[in-house]
Amino acid sequence: MLHQYKRRALMILLSGMGIIVFAILGIRLAQGANGQAALQNAPQISIGTGFSYQGYLADGGVPVNGSCSFEFGLWRDDVAGTQVGVTQALNAVQVTEGNFAVVLNEADQFGSLAFHGQARWLEIAVDCDGSGFTTLAPRQPIHPTPYAFSLKPGATVRDDLDKSILTLSNASSDINGVGLTVFSVMDGIHVNASRAGIVIDEADFIGVHVKETGDDGVQIDSAGIHGVRIAATGADGVNVVNAGGDGFEVGTTGQDGFHVQSAGDDGFNVNQAVQDGLLVGTVGQNGVRINNAGGDGVEVGSATEHGYRVAETGFTGVSVGLAGTHGFFVQSAENGSGLYVASANFDGVYVQSANDKGGTFNGENAGILARSGADNNPDIILGGNGSGNDDDNGRIVSPPQYPNSDLYLSSNDAVVIQLNVDGGGESDSDFFVQNSAGETIFNVDNGGTTTVEVLQITGGADLAELFEIGDAAGQSPEPGTVVCLDPIHPGQLIVCDEAHDKKVVGVVSGAGEVAPGMIMGHDGTIADGHYPVALTGRVYVWVDATDQPIQVGDMLTPSNTAGYAMKVTDHGQAQGSIIGKAMTELPSGQGLVLVLVTLQ
Repeated sequence: MLHQYKRRALMILLSGMGIIVFAILGIRLAQGANGQAALQNAPQISIGTGFSYQGYLADGGVPVNGSCSFEFGLWRDDVAGTQVGVTQALNAVQVTEGNFAVVLNEADQFGSLAFHGQARWLEIAVDCDGSGFTTLAPRQPIHPTPYAFSLKPGATVRDDLDKSILTLSNASSDINGVGLTVFSVMDGIHVNASRAGIVIDEADFIGVHVKETGDDGVQIDSAGIHGVRIAATGADGVNVVNAGGDGFEVGTTGQDGFHVQSAGDDGFNVNQAVQDGLLVGTVGQNGVRINNAGGDGVEVGSATEHGYRVAETGFTGVSVGLAGTHGFFVQSAENGSGLYVASANFDGVYVQSANDKGGTFNGENAGILARSGADNNPDIILGGNGSGNDDDNGRIVSPPQYPNSDLYLSSNDAVVIQLNVDGGGESDSDFFVQNSAGETIFNVDNGGTTTVEVLQITGGADLAELFEIGDAAGQSPEPGTVVCLDPIHPGQLIVCDEAHDKKVVGVVSGAGEVAPGMIMGHDGTIADGHYPVALTGRVYVWVDATDQPIQVGDMLTPSNTAGYAMKVTDHGQAQGSIIGKAMTELPSGQGLVLVLVTLQ
């Protein structure tokens, strides 16, 4: 029997993948007058993985009749090679006049890698009399039906239609029931279109989801209108989990680089990108436009370079109409900007309404919060081309439609305003404060000269100068101490310790609850020091009232007690040593008295 089966192997006739042919014929036969409606209303049942196989078996030229057992194996080569999946055994197959028909791979025995466009061969073994299986030779090649060529790798489907050339529909509500899955070491989807590159009218979950790529998550070189346009999604408009390059890149488009009409969650979400989270090159209108998002308008979890980078746009760099939480959100941008807009004819970033934050960076809540990550790098740069038109200058304004809105500048440490950074020597490189009429009410020029019409000081009540003060009689200077000229060290002071000392110059400021109002000095010169000494104004003074009680209006002069004043009793002797007038009382002992300093 073995030799007989080998001799008749060439008489096995193959009609593999016949299910495609029969399916097409079946559809045409079922249509008739109401066939189209019948098809539309038919239950949506998957065709599964099985396919029909038909053959002809003869024994010594005589057609076989009876029941036979078959074994079918799928192979990558016509001889030797590697088997695909497992061998499928079928028993009690009825053979009539040599003809038999079976369904192969019905339980996916050949596996998920069975038919991906590569050549395949069937190896068949048969046993009709119970003596054991005989493997037939040669292996039978599996040929596709003509229209299956349009689905093999490298195939092109081309036509001139007023509708979609390919439609994928998946009614599954399971999270894994996607419409299209692409695995590729290079581009996942490549689009060259005169209008929208990708249009998603509606998605119950994510419009575009990229899990992981070696380079860009989504790249659009050029589009006549939108790069990507998403009308409505149940979750994110675009979600890029991990990209080796840019999370989303748009080269050049006629209108919006990326447009989301409505999203149930984030309009645009990049979880991690090795380069820019979002890169938009040159677009005619908005770089990114989000009309309505249930979550963040735009979110970038982590980017090694910029969180958002927009090179040039005709309108807004990033526009968010309405967002349920953040207008835009950057968690981390290691080597670049959280947001970088090179050129925009209108707004660089525009957030109309956000239920939580206009923008967030590293967890901070703000309309826009930018952090460069380096001490000497600017966090925010405002444009201005120096054309002479005030509209071209860098501006921060509160919106005029909200007349009570203010601007606040807050810092953990210093606030620095640096003038004339380019060193151009401009005569108008000043710091100005102007009123609503454009009149300058405060000015600091590049040399430090300050001009103001009225200066009101509310944090102190005296005019003081800085001096160095030495000790006298073991008395160190403290606020309220009466001080005199130091005859040994020019320009310095000492603590007074002689009654009616005509070298008296003032009182160390800051005693009690009254602080200096204005302090003057010249750094690095003889007119510099560590102690503010009140020369005029109101200041608390240490007074000795042991011999004479102090009443309001009494004149005060240095006493023999070091650093203390006393009441003037002999005006002729005190002439030239009077400190000022007492404004509070001290009935006895020693204590602080508020004095109006008027040296005489």
